[in-house]
Amino acid sequence: MKPLSIKISAFGPYKDYVDIDFSKIGESGIFLITGDTGAGKTTIFDAIVFALYGEASGSNRKGIPVRSDFADSDTKTYVTLIFSHKGKIYTVTRNPQYERPKKSGDGYTTQIADASLELNNEIIASGTNNVDNKIQEILGIDVKQFKQISMLAQGEFLKILFADSKDRTEIFRKIFDTYIYQDIKFKIKARLADTENGLNSYKTQFLTHASHIKWNIIPDFTSTLSEKNIHNYVKDILELLEVEVKNDKTNTDKINEEVDRADNELKVREIKIQKAEEINNNFKRLDELKEKEEELNSQKSFYSEKQKEIDNNQKILSIVMPKEQMYIKVQNEIKSLNTSLNDNNEILEKLLKNEEEFKAKDIKVNELKLKSKELMVKKENISKLEEEVKNVDDILEKLKEREKFSKEFDLANNKFREIEDRCKIEEDKFYKGQAGILAENLEEGEKCPVCRKYSSS
Repeated sequence: MKPLSIKISAFGPYKDYVDIDFSKIGESGIFLITGDTGAGKTTIFDAIVFALYGEASGSNRKGIPVRSDFADSDTKTYVTLIFSHKGKIYTVTRNPQYERPKKSGDGYTTQIADASLELNNEIIASGTNNVDNKIQEILGIDVKQFKQISMLAQGEFLKILFADSKDRTEIFRKIFDTYIYQDIKFKIKARLADTENGLNSYKTQFLTHASHIKWNIIPDFTSTLSEKNIHNYVKDILELLEVEVKNDKTNTDKINEEVDRADNELKVREIKIQKAEEINNNFKRLDELKEKEEELNSQKSFYSEKQKEIDNNQKILSIVMPKEQMYIKVQNEIKSLNTSLNDNNEILEKLLKNEEEFKAKDIKVNELKLKSKELMVKKENISKLEEEVKNVDDILEKLKEREKFSKEFDLANNKFREIEDRCKIEEDKFYKGQAGILAENLEEGEKCPVCRKYSSS
């Protein structure tokens, strides 16, 4: 990584904007940065490390304030580093978290930390975490490794000048971050201890096994073997064991040959025994057959008599056979007749049952005939009743008409009576009016035209 330029704004002791162009220094690769104490020399290295990794350059500068205490409130704090690496030019810009004035209104707000990385004017990573990962991917080293191999912060050498050897070792370890090698040392020691423990265990096992070896020729050193000196005799024991193994192998081969020979002889003897057993079995079978032959010879006369009886029986059978066949035929006919008889009996029983059923049905028919006659009579009566019912229906119809007329008559009669009552009332009114008129015209001493009597005052 080669820095080309760095822009610093309100960072550390730098109050304002500063632009440092490293390309103007030349291509020698060596240059000097001078200035008073506190002028900001180390801040340039802090700014480079901050731009790349978000940290300061020295181990004793982790707690330094990133934003300048002298900067104006509206001045932004950021670092922009342009550097080349493997023929490519990158631009990384990073700002820390700090308090800035609000854009509107009074008071302050928090400006969050942010970062961006560009390659050929194109953003390839944004955000602090993404930029950190991308920088490590490009440079191939993390911040600790960068500070070890790329720059050494001032103040670390002062400690070396006045420190003893032990402290100096610790200082160099911190400067070059060689704790990993100390860890390797401790791990190697631990593995060495484990290896020694394993070796001692192997010595014990080897000594135990060596004490159980059955030597053909016992070595002189076996009585003085111990865990302390076993390593001096391991080679001798192994060489002697190889000899013992070879001898044992030779002896084993001889024993195996003898065993094979014995097995072959055993197989031959087993075959002979099997053949002898077969011969013995054949002799036993022969004796059994002879005994059987003698037994058969002794029973020959008995079987001759039996043969004669069989012949006689055959003759008798030839005579009896036709009669037996006739008997069988008759028996079959009898069976057939019995079957027919049984069938006829069943038919007869069915006929008898049918006859009883016919009789019962005949009685039932007669009863039905009587009932039929009764029904005929009832039918005639029903016919008469139906005629009467018809007449009744006519009468009912007439009665219905009469009721209708009667209702109409009643209605008309009621109306007539109402009219008659009204007429009587009007007539009474008329007569009363006439009486009044007559009374007005009636003179004393003359007869009433109505009652024909004389009036008196």
